[in-house]
Amino acid sequence: MHGRAGIVGSDGVFLYSRTTSFVDCARTHPPADLAVLCPWEPPEARQPPSNYIWHAGTPLDGIPGEAPSPAGQVFSPAKESLAGRFARRAIVTQPLDYAGIVIRDFSRTFGPRLTDYPNAGMVRPFLFHVPPDPVPDRTYIPGGSASEDVHTYEHGDGTHRLRQPFASWLEGYQLRVAIPGPVLGLLLLGAVLGTGLAGRYRPHLRAPLVLTTAVAVTLLVVPPATAGFDHRYVLPALAFLPVAATLGCRVLATGVTRLTAGRARAIS
Repeated sequence: MHGRAGIVGSDGVFLYSRTTSFVDCARTHPPADLAVLCPWEPPEARQPPSNYIWHAGTPLDGIPGEAPSPAGQVFSPAKESLAGRFARRAIVTQPLDYAGIVIRDFSRTFGPRLTDYPNAGMVRPFLFHVPPDPVPDRTYIPGGSASEDVHTYEHGDGTHRLRQPFASWLEGYQLRVAIPGPVLGLLLLGAVLGTGLAGRYRPHLRAPLVLTTAVAVTLLVVPPATAGFDHRYVLPALAFLPVAATLGCRVLATGVTRLTAGRARAIS
């Protein structure tokens, strides 16, 4: 980014998509220029947040863009400003609804299995298939089909070439080796508890515990808070959460050992 703080230039549009899960324009009373972004469905019938960005026939899709290319029109300066104002108004007016939606989507991280959320088409590509899925024969953005886009990007047909028996090994591996959502919850619990007790039982571990736990929690919370839940957003946290949980368990083990020894001395 140049001239502003941020990683991407589409924060307004993504934050707008987050608010579509709960916003009630009868309560926010947006001015006329923002009212055009009010979702048409009642809150209980809303689509996943990403649909309001990428699908046709949504309020955002009906706002003219200023960028010269069809791809750029999704995130044009005009849409960014309008969507950002709408989102901030919704969050300030309905803070408890916003918090409830964030907590709900954050809890999806710890579900017992991989779900088809936001839709099956988004989840299936994360799994390795034998034979592999073909490139979809459709147009996502006007100006070229998916197969034409892949051909341009790959400088070839983009055909997957599998090598056996390694491909079948990989397919079997992903079905049997995984970190279920409840285990992620236990790792997070161990990290948080260890962080709270590190100053008492392992002071030298407090700094690395705070750092790794804070990074893991941030990586898990920011997507549901600013866009919406997606299984792929959980992956970066896996680089920090196991480390934080391991350090946290060391703190907890030390605490249990000292408490047990103290009770033994008191009895004797």
